[in-house]
Amino acid sequence: MTILPLNPTENASPEALLAFLGECRAAAVRDGHAKLVSISLAVDALDPLAVLESIFEPGEPHFYAERPAIETAIAGAEIAAAFEAHGPQRFAAVQRWATEMIAHTIAVGDVTAPFGGPHFFAGFAFHDEVEPGEPFPAAFAFVPRWQVALAGTTTTAVANLLVAPDADLTALALRVWRAHQKFRGFNYGDGDDSERGTGVPPVELAHAAPDHGPDARATAPIEIRRGAYLPHWTREDGIYAVTFRLGDSLPPSAVEAWQDERAWIEIRARQQGRPLSAHEDERLFRLHSEKIEAFLDSGSGACHLRRPDVAALVAGALRHFDGDRYELHDWCVMPNHVHAVVRPLNGHRLDKILHSWKSYTAKEVNRRLGLTGEFWQPEYYDHLIRDEADYLHATGYVRENPAKAGLRDWQWFGRGTGVPPVELAHAA
Repeated sequence: MTILPLNPTENASPEALLAFLGECRAAAVRDGHAKLVSISLAVDALDPLAVLESIFEPGEPHFYAERPAIETAIAGAEIAAAFEAHGPQRFAAVQRWATEMIAHTIAVGDVTAPFGGPHFFAGFAFHDEVEPGEPFPAAFAFVPRWQVALAGTTTTAVANLLVAPDADLTALALRVWRAHQKFRGFNYGDGDDSERGTGVPPVELAHAAPDHGPDARATAPIEIRRGAYLPHWTREDGIYAVTFRLGDSLPPSAVEAWQDERAWIEIRARQQGRPLSAHEDERLFRLHSEKIEAFLDSGSGACHLRRPDVAALVAGALRHFDGDRYELHDWCVMPNHVHAVVRPLNGHRLDKILHSWKSYTAKEVNRRLGLTGEFWQPEYYDHLIRDEADYLHATGYVRENPAKAGLRDWQWFGRGTGVPPVELAHAA
C-alpha cells in the first residue's frame, strides 16, 4: 500500500480532489492496473448507525457492527471493490485477492487513526459450495465505498473508490466531494431547537463574496454558506425563494444527477478562482425549477402533505412568525414539497427560519401519523432574489404551481405580510 503524505483537510476543495484523482489515474495507466484509493478523515463525533441510515440506498450492500463494551462501532455501505470464491481454497483465494488489492492501494489522510485506511469485510459459508438461489456465495469479500467507525472518542470516516485507467474523474470527484461535505456537516439530532436538531444541517460561514451581478438590493455584500450538499447565497435584508421537500419525494438517481450538475458548475468557478457569475447563478435556479420541480410535481413519494390536516399544519407554521421574524411573501404547500418567498427580519437568519419550520412540523406530523425517521430532506434549496424580474418570476411560480401541477380546488397557498420593496418594484 502506498501512503501519500497528503492531508485532505488542508486541500479540501473540488479542484484539489480532482487533481489528486488525476494522479491516481495516471498511476493506474502506468501500472496497467486499477488503483484502490482510500481517503481517511478524523471527523467530529458521529453515530455510525445514524450515518448508515443516511447514506444507505435500497439494494446496496451495507453492514453495521457494534461492541458497546469496548465503545466500538463501525458501519459501511456500497461496494468499492468485491470478490467471490468457492471451493476448498476459498479462504486462500480471498487472501490473495486482498493482498493484491493492498499492493495497488493509494491511501491518504488519517490512515493511522482507528479503522483508518481500507478495510476488507468478508463472509464465509460453512460449506465449500452453496445451493443455487442462496443470497450469499461460499465466500464473499468487499471494500465498502463509505465507512464510518467509532473507537472510544475517535470517529474516522473513510471513502474508498476504484480508479481505473479509463475512470471518469469528474464523476468520482463529485461523489467523494458530496460525501466529504456530508461528513463535515452531518446531523443526526432528535428534532429539538438546538443547532444540531432535525432540519437544516450546521453550516460554516465562508468569507464575504463580492457582488455577482446587478441587484436592486445590493447594498450589502453576499455571503456564501456551505450546506451539507448545496451552496447558499445570503445577503442582509435579502429576499429568497426557498423550496424544501419530503424525504421520499425524489428518487435518489434524480437527486444525484442534479447535485452532480450543480457541483460541476461550482467546481469550474472555483478552478478559475472566482465566485459564481450571475449567469451561473441563474442557470442553477433554472436547473432546479425545470428539472427538480418536474419530478416534484409528478407526485412522487407518499405525498403526506396532500392530507388537509397535515397541509394546514405546515401552512400554519409558515404563517406563525410572519411579520415578526420574517416577511412571508407568496407561499404554497404542495403534496410533497413547500415553496415560500421570504425576507428574514431583525437579524434572523434564513437557515434558522427553515430549521424552525421543518423541525416543528416534522415532530408534529410524525406524531400525528405515527411515522418515524426522516420526514423532510435535510437540505433545502434557496435562491437570492436579484431584481424585479426575478421577484415576479419567483412569486408567480409559487402562485401558479398548484394549477400547473393539475391540483384542483387546492387551497394551501397564499400571500403573507410581505410586499415588493419600493426600490425593487421600481428597479430599472
